[in-house]
Amino acid sequence: MKNGIECKTHFKNEIASKKNLWYFLLFFAIILTSCSPSDDRKNINLALKVDNKTYLLSSLGAFITETKLKNNESPPIIKSTRIVEVGGELFVEPSCLENIVNLISGNYILYDYKEKSFDGYVTERKYDVYDKKYSTESTEKIGEMLSITNIYLSDTAQTKELHISWQRTPNQKPLKNCLEMSLWIDCSYKPGTTTVALEKYIMIELNKIVEFYDYNIIVDYIAEDEILYVIVN
Repeated sequence: MKNGIECKTHFKNEIASKKNLWYFLLFFAIILTSCSPSDDRKNINLALKVDNKTYLLSSLGAFITETKLKNNESPPIIKSTRIVEVGGELFVEPSCLENIVNLISGNYILYDYKEKSFDGYVTERKYDVYDKKYSTESTEKIGEMLSITNIYLSDTAQTKELHISWQRTPNQKPLKNCLEMSLWIDCSYKPGTTTVALEKYIMIELNKIVEFYDYNIIVDYIAEDEILYVIVN
């Protein structure tokens, strides 16, 4: 009889131990998930605030945007800009820079079209304030060539210029008015799976762009709106 009681007690203790182990593993998984990194880049919309009105950027271009508005249709808005916020400073990928430059430089057209939460839309004009070129340079090593990306920013009057450049190959390296940052990004190596990897990206500090144009403009990222506001004072 005593052996039977001891057996039952041992069985209950074994079940309790397994439950405790299961709870521990579940707790550990929750902690691990909550502490795992996510994509540092934020997909956002762009908006312009001027004369106490807010205009949302339409990346469809002036012709399509104007046509849709004439037909009383709201143009579709796509979050096509990615930014990174570090210590209160904002950085942007070179591939997403042009639309921001258009707003900061004044290279835009406004369309008043009252929506529920904003006053209209904004698209780019045709001034050449952004120019992207590629160049190749030789090195001291025979057969080795450097591939360079150059971005030239100017004002609408073409009176000043800011040169941004970085080396793409044989190894990535910032050269002028940019920097290299290590960022966590979401990536998929096969269909149906997503993981996070640490990659090096060329980034541009937005404050440098604002200071270059010096148009009494500030940029303000509101995370809950997922919008970067270009504010004309």
